[in-house]
Amino acid sequence: MSAAVKRLLGEGAYWLAALRQLAAWPPPRFLVEADGRTEPATLAVVANAAAYGGGLRFTPRARMDDALLDVCLLDLTDRLRLVRCVVAAFRGAHLGLPGVTYLQARSVRAHGAREAWVQVDGELAGRLPMNFECIPAAVSVLAPRCSTASRGFAARR
Repeated sequence: MSAAVKRLLGEGAYWLAALRQLAAWPPPRFLVEADGRTEPATLAVVANAAAYGGGLRFTPRARMDDALLDVCLLDLTDRLRLVRCVVAAFRGAHLGLPGVTYLQARSVRAHGAREAWVQVDGELAGRLPMNFECIPAAVSVLAPRCSTASRGFAARR
């Protein structure tokens, strides 16, 4: 998707791209290795946050401070099941559905289908194979003292 289309459509550009992928179904199947465990997938979400992309909660158990990557694998060959899974993912209710596997790992490798594209935070990052690793305490965060923090947020010392 071009930068001009993204500026014109905003978040809608990502939904348009998703519809294009759905029309080109089925996607290539590939393998994901997570800390030694290997699973097949047609779609993988590797994240360090519980939600992304307009509220999708594919990795609802993810925490940014646990030094783990959360991995949600979909091994679905049916468009209707995929749509049901995505709708359920807005509530984080897709875990346990047929074809859904949830893992946590320090390192993840996706490989197998050379034609499969990888996107990182909504942007194309290349093709498989691709490696992902969680580097603990790699980012320093400056935050206000607890007394000035917004309601609903807690700080740990």
